Amino acid sequence: MQWNLLADSLCGSEGSKGFERAPPESLRWEFRKNRILEHILELDPTILCVQELDEPHFDDWILPSLKSIGFDGVFEKKPNSVDGSAIFVNSERFSIASTKSIRYAASPSSDTPPSPTDLFPQNQKALIVQLLDKHSSRPLIVTVTHLKAEKNELGESIRYQEMKTLLDSLLSDYGTTSTPIIIAADLNATPTSNHYPARVYPFIEQHSLGMQSSYANGRGSDGEPEYTTWKVRKGQESRHTIDYIFYRVNCGLEVVSTLDMPVDVDDDRIPSFRYPSDHFSLLTEFEWC
Repeated sequence: MQWNLLADSLCGSEGSKGFERAPPESLRWEFRKNRILEHILELDPTILCVQELDEPHFDDWILPSLKSIGFDGVFEKKPNSVDGSAIFVNSERFSIASTKSIRYAASPSSDTPPSPTDLFPQNQKALIVQLLDKHSSRPLIVTVTHLKAEKNELGESIRYQEMKTLLDSLLSDYGTTSTPIIIAADLNATPTSNHYPARVYPFIEQHSLGMQSSYANGRGSDGEPEYTTWKVRKGQESRHTIDYIFYRVNCGLEVVSTLDMPVDVDDDRIPSFRYPSDHFSLLTEFEWC
């Protein structure tokens, strides 16, 4: 399961940060955290990857809540933010063997490739967890990441550099093996773009690591969802596909099914009383093959 939770520090519950059409009560953390947990329990994932989780809420809310039903989890905070990303696993099925984090660096120039002297640390990171399936003794690498948000050509260039760093690192660690890999990501990038060249999504599927989207390449797939986020912020309505679950093909995983996006979206879009984040969740069922 992949889900950008919309961190409380970013949602505007204590003052307007742009979700002017969302009912104010629907933005309150005390309301949203219960709806988030209800949705997770409803989908009942074995592995849960989230972005935009405030660090205090990892320790005092979601980890204790999920531990009470048999999960374990790890968290990685952004360097200059309250929020970060986390991976949770059902402890009856998987054990956490090791963890690794990567802080991205990128060039502010759109030139490719950038000069090594022109690289600057970014506020985005990747969290990589090596799991062991207790039923089959097979390893599984799960990665969660959240790329640069700026929606322009420079932002896409930085996202491309961030994703190249991640994929090259995974290739260096696992390229000579057939270890299965899953990447759960808020790329902040659409598969195609009319405003600037789309670089990130095509690069992932062309990289020699062999990653493909579970939604676009699963059984009976019609391609990516029409949207994974649909919101009105600062007077602008945006409806995009920017969230994904990628997997390494021909390495022991097969897509069984994927969760459809909701079609009954409120007129004020999301977040709302029914949908507690400005992103919808993604869910892919895999099986060993």
